[in-house]
Amino acid sequence: MIEKIRDNETLIHFSNMGEAAKFFLNESFQYAEKKLRHWIADEIFTEKIKLIQPTLEDLEVIKDVEKKLSSANLHEILKYDIEVLSKKTQERFNETWLLAQRESLTKKLLFSPKKELGGQSLMGHVTNLAFFIEVLCSRHLVLLKIKEELDDFRFSILDDAAVLNKLIYCFRDELDAKTMTLDKIKHLFKLRNLAVHYNISNAKKFSATIEDLIGIWRDVSKITNVLQKKENVLDVDFPFIIDQFVDFFKKNYVK
Repeated sequence: MIEKIRDNETLIHFSNMGEAAKFFLNESFQYAEKKLRHWIADEIFTEKIKLIQPTLEDLEVIKDVEKKLSSANLHEILKYDIEVLSKKTQERFNETWLLAQRESLTKKLLFSPKKELGGQSLMGHVTNLAFFIEVLCSRHLVLLKIKEELDDFRFSILDDAAVLNKLIYCFRDELDAKTMTLDKIKHLFKLRNLAVHYNISNAKKFSATIEDLIGIWRDVSKITNVLQKKENVLDVDFPFIIDQFVDFFKKNYVK
């Protein structure tokens, strides 16, 4: 329990950081589910477009595009507003995609744990999940300051430290006792760094399987559970929320 409160503003800051952590956690899993729902919509769409037959106008449009591209360089291709289907067929494709998206909200489809995620949804997931961990770590340091277990000087140094250094400090006893590892958390922050510094080289490395993410989620849950016991304050039950998310994803999306 908090034994002595020296600064009411610091206590308010502690509370606000908890709300920020809850926001980042919810955002991260919304991005993950969005990706899986998109996969389901893709599967439905792929089946439905098989029924759409190309028209003679479509074939003419395709011939015209092929002619343009055959003599164009890469930069010219990037400048083209290329339409490879007739307006009528494009409208049918758009209507079919909207229908597939609607059906994906109720259709259940399970994916292999080895299936890889990438792109914007993974960016949104890993960055928000990393923010969640960073805020919780920083908040824990604030609590140590409130409880006078950290003086202002040490708090200032740790508050400005890299997040993995904060984690090492917060869980130094568990790491020394080998009751906890940070390997999967390091992997999460590696993905976060790839997302933040997204270039051609990093784009090739930026992916994670469903299995990878479940492993990360389980370790994030362990971290929050240890923090919850260390802090012993009235707070959001983050380990419960994370475990509920993981169970939901495994039940609804994973083979």
